[in-house]
Amino acid sequence: MNLKVSGGSKMRNLLGYAMKAFKEERAIVWSGSGAAMGKAISCVEIMKRRYKQTYQITKICYRKVEEFWEPQLEELDPLVVVREVPTIHILLSKDPLNTAEPGYQAPGAYDAFWKSSEGPGKQKHMGPTARKSMKTGVSAEQFAAMGLRTGTGHKQSSGKQKQNMEPIAHVDISNTSVKEESKDDPEHDELTILS
Repeated sequence: MNLKVSGGSKMRNLLGYAMKAFKEERAIVWSGSGAAMGKAISCVEIMKRRYKQTYQITKICYRKVEEFWEPQLEELDPLVVVREVPTIHILLSKDPLNTAEPGYQAPGAYDAFWKSSEGPGKQKHMGPTARKSMKTGVSAEQFAAMGLRTGTGHKQSSGKQKQNMEPIAHVDISNTSVKEESKDDPEHDELTILS
């Protein structure tokens, strides 16, 4: 059985039909193109939660779509536009599939992350320093040894701060050139912009 998901398809209708049909069928193929890809994937994931012992093979490709445009003026030629639309095909099967096939996913493989020690429910509460060292992979002691600090925020000052900033380039739009100033060389170098 093949189900083609479109952008206007209602997931409730698709899933209701697919769940009833999958009781008798051994395999079902979900297909979605463009904006309907996400909807097709969502339908497959919902079905996999209902039917836990399903084997999956996913294929991604492009579908060529030709659009023919008739001109409103008679002296113009018709226009043909070829677009490549991303497409996904997902095979769900009750029977074992070829494990060497690219895109193969075994039954229950979606639970592997959630049951692992790194899953979202297994995280330990950490302070800001521990979180920062996890992000960078460097401990607070290693930061200190390098002469760096592991502060949690920036100091805020009251009032305006003086900014020691000098312009390094002046753009003259009238003659389309850039005059660049160098602190080492007091003379100006001129760079021409090609337009």
